[in-house]
Amino acid sequence: MKIAAIGATGKAADLIAKEAIEKSAMPEMESDGRKRFILKLNDELSGRIYHLVMDNGYEYVVSFLSDETLAWAKQGDFFVYQDYKCAGGNPQTYFVNFIITEDGVYTCISLVIDLENSLVTMVKGNFGIYPARSRLTTHQVIFGAIKLPGEPLPVIRHSYTAELVGKKIAWQYSPAVKLTHIYISERYMRSSLKNMPPIDENTTAEQKAEIEDRAKRWGAIFFEETSYYIKISKHLYLVGMIEDFRNRINPETGGGDMLYLLNTVQMQDFIRSFSISPAQVPEIRMFTALGEFIDEPDEMESAPSPFRI
Repeated sequence: MKIAAIGATGKAADLIAKEAIEKSAMPEMESDGRKRFILKLNDELSGRIYHLVMDNGYEYVVSFLSDETLAWAKQGDFFVYQDYKCAGGNPQTYFVNFIITEDGVYTCISLVIDLENSLVTMVKGNFGIYPARSRLTTHQVIFGAIKLPGEPLPVIRHSYTAELVGKKIAWQYSPAVKLTHIYISERYMRSSLKNMPPIDENTTAEQKAEIEDRAKRWGAIFFEETSYYIKISKHLYLVGMIEDFRNRINPETGGGDMLYLLNTVQMQDFIRSFSISPAQVPEIRMFTALGEFIDEPDEMESAPSPFRI
């Protein structure tokens, strides 16, 4: 694979994007029992290099220079250096996220690196495609494999799945926020507020404000988005969606590209959000949630959708 020698970082926009990547999605979670909801970033890829062969015909090299910085190059291009964030979905599976610019467009590269099967799934999220909807992102899913020296390229791939369809998981994001994700079909996911913690005498003013603010911003007891489900391995799934319907209702909110790496054994959700800051700068946030399957019926499962025919 011909990769140009390591060069400069390129456009100044790269540096802006690099600075925009926040180190923690929930810095406020330092009190009220919130520490258990802080995502502990994974540093196990530091010092490793991988040759990625994607099914769309492009090849890449990613070199993890440290636990915070990587070098990234498409075949024939110079390397660019960026900060990255990594979560460990399970042993031998890593969820890597960073921002670059491609043809003047901000791009979030998300990689699910599956070392057990030598596979990789890439999601490329873009910002700046639709000027009329400044917050709206787009994304593309690309399957591929990791090329190992002297080994044939694997022919299997991660694949779309319906295994989550019909299930419900209540995800606890903080002591004040608990959302039930209803995997209603292979094409749609709903988020219900039904299982939010009740407001009572033990609810702090901060928690009450957080609950009320979320309900106000959503404007409904649930919202629904087009989504997809990818099976990474047994009990590990990648769920993706763009906050399109939410942004359509209110152009000042939503529009972000959301990825959820679900481990249904340890019942933990690793979330990557690619969205736009108030200063119109793209930013990555990574956080986590703890979950439990819900068996009781939820009226939001059968409620008519206000977003589609």
